[in-house]
Amino acid sequence: MRSARYEAAEYRGQIIRTIETSEAEPTYSFEYRNEKNQMIVKVESEEYCGYIIVDVETEDDLSSKLQNNKGYSGAVLQGFRYSNNQGVLSYIGLEAIAMLE
Repeated sequence: MRSARYEAAEYRGQIIRTIETSEAEPTYSFEYRNEKNQMIVKVESEEYCGYIIVDVETEDDLSSKLQNNKGYSGAVLQGFRYSNNQGVLSYIGLEAIAMLE
């Protein structure tokens, strides 16, 4: 999977609107970090599934573990938080990284 499709403005806008308007609680799973210091994150709920691209401007202990570490691909990002500034998502933080067995 590469991020070109997920970088399209139309796709980004649609998935963000879906997340924000849905009552279903999403699960966020880490996919990978790209060369632009962005996280590609899979978002799933009972109603939808898609990918978001989240800018990481400030690293914390947990986000730095996800940098260039493919061993975390698929890990659930518990308590994942980001801000939305006119369709540009920025990382705020997360509570834990849960590895699937």
